[in-house]
Amino acid sequence: MREEAGLLSVSFHVSVGRMAAGKTQAPGPGPVPAVNSNHSTLLRGERQGTATAPGRLLARGALGCYKNPQKPLTREKTVPKSVKKKKHHALTRRSFLKKSIGGSLVGSAAPMIFIPRLAPSFEGFEDPHPHISGLRVVGVHDPAMSTEELPVCPWRKQEQLVEAEAVGENIDRMACVLAEEKRVSDAWKKIFVKPPKKSWKDAVVAIKTNNIFQQQTHSAVMAKFCNVLVGEIGVRASNIFIYDSCHGADMLKKTPFKGLPENVNVAALWEGIEVETAVPAPWKSGDGKSKCVGPLVEGKVDLLINIALCKGHSPAYGQFTMLMKNHLGTFSPRPAHAEGGTDYLFAINKTAEILGDLDGGGKVVFPRQQLCFIDALWASQKGPTGLSSAQPNRFFMGTFAPVVDYTVAHRLRQKKMKWPIAEAVTDRFLTEFGLEKKDLLDGGSVIDALEV
Repeated sequence: MREEAGLLSVSFHVSVGRMAAGKTQAPGPGPVPAVNSNHSTLLRGERQGTATAPGRLLARGALGCYKNPQKPLTREKTVPKSVKKKKHHALTRRSFLKKSIGGSLVGSAAPMIFIPRLAPSFEGFEDPHPHISGLRVVGVHDPAMSTEELPVCPWRKQEQLVEAEAVGENIDRMACVLAEEKRVSDAWKKIFVKPPKKSWKDAVVAIKTNNIFQQQTHSAVMAKFCNVLVGEIGVRASNIFIYDSCHGADMLKKTPFKGLPENVNVAALWEGIEVETAVPAPWKSGDGKSKCVGPLVEGKVDLLINIALCKGHSPAYGQFTMLMKNHLGTFSPRPAHAEGGTDYLFAINKTAEILGDLDGGGKVVFPRQQLCFIDALWASQKGPTGLSSAQPNRFFMGTFAPVVDYTVAHRLRQKKMKWPIAEAVTDRFLTEFGLEKKDLLDGGSVIDALEV
């Protein structure tokens, strides 16, 4: 039986307008890393005579997910019926806390009193995603995703060791299990929700990566998601923007991603963290403002994908940095390093900029951050600087970042790796979003995509 892994999270937002053209573009797609001959038998029958786009691992809608990676895949074989029947997504809905947002002035016989308008905030727990429970955390552990065990090594060496084909197949399996669909194409179309009044080719997608110091997202992971968006969903490559607006200045040099569809924008700092926006409670009691990436504040981004790493960090953030902290690079990181920094971490992850437009009660009207993914092929106990210290060969996926972070922190970092976490802060990853441990599926377990 494989060890349990972890997950990721998602939410989204209705956007208006198109992205301005002229962003820095990545060079044309480079070569995909060599595929291990033992693992390549999985798709041998499917690939014969089939032309695929650069980085593409499966023909559009061709294959489903498979339980045993050692068995050859065929066009007709799909995920076992148990995926559909096993109701992992059943959840206990928390009561929805209604929050009244006061007007700007209150009139009476007494002098008029100004009541500040607080930032709209996600309140209580209500699934941001319309089709997939935010409590589902899917993981995979597959040593075949790398050719050699080398826990301590730089990103460029890791790139040589990553098996791109195994990575792509496992991400497809995870999508099927997360969406509870048999076929790959159906799974991705359930995960990614088309923005209202827009075609997919007009939708704008932002992908937040972590470009700080010596550990970064791997090419095979980034290329897989970009090829899914273009090949399965129909998004224009030129409408995809890969960014880290805090540490991404040297992204093209530091992480020359291979296998991206032509015209995907490796946007680096993008437009920078320049536009001020309101930040909700618990930071400054909901009366604070911070700077954020302009296209998110201005509603120009329809879908947001959060691709994080698995590194250590300050106890103020739970003693790790994964999905939620990855957005210190969407929002200014400066307040996170001052008094109230822990509150700020939770607050920015409740904003409309990340989750999507919110109604007066704090409910997501349309999700912007629709998918969260943790790339833990390599990981580190300490951080955020320095090289990797372990090679878990794991991925985690979900739609609600706080639940994915909490689950991976406990199941992978604490239980499997024996790395310490700051329990009191980590508990707030649930309680700040209206959840308790008892609400999680099977006490916070990971659904293993290779064992379903």
